Amino acid sequence: MIRKANCKINIGLDVLRRREDGYHELATVMIPVYGLYDVVEVEYAAQTSFRACGLTVDCPAADNLCMKAVRLMQVRYGAGDVSVALDKRIPFGAGLGGGSSDATAVILALDELFGLKLPERELIDCAAALGSDTAFFVRNTPQLCTGRGEVMTPVKLDLQGLWIAVVKPDCGVSTREAYAGIRPGVPAVPLAERIARPVTEWQTFL
Repeated sequence: MIRKANCKINIGLDVLRRREDGYHELATVMIPVYGLYDVVEVEYAAQTSFRACGLTVDCPAADNLCMKAVRLMQVRYGAGDVSVALDKRIPFGAGLGGGSSDATAVILALDELFGLKLPERELIDCAAALGSDTAFFVRNTPQLCTGRGEVMTPVKLDLQGLWIAVVKPDCGVSTREAYAGIRPGVPAVPLAERIARPVTEWQTFL
């Protein structure tokens, strides 16, 4: 089974406060970018394995989010052994959510391969257990994301006729590093109201 694990961008990012669990309470609108994606292939196997090609994956195979997704599905639902092949195309350290998208692609693939037929709420719970923006890729449509990113509300946006250029320099910033430099604060106007403004005003208000 082959899945295209697309990336996402954030339109607006309000970091509201630090939570007791070490994460941050935030509000952001995540939008899928279908034209930039990793390719994830998941197949039945006698023994679970992982291999990657394309951009260099910056962690041991056992620590890759794809493998964490496999183990989670095996422990929670008794999914069987699979081989996972990842063709990595989404750059690291850019907030594009490539690893999160890959993990969700594996969850959805195992759900289908092993006939689990999990409801959306369980798929979201599984994905959220692996990261803050991972759950977004279960729906993979524009969402207002709150909590630490896993609480989603659909957003209707008129993006007809618009395009985006994604530019990634050689340097990168880890999520931990980025949040360590933030001073949380609650804006006067909530993001849900600002995102409703015309797209031509986003640069000023988001």
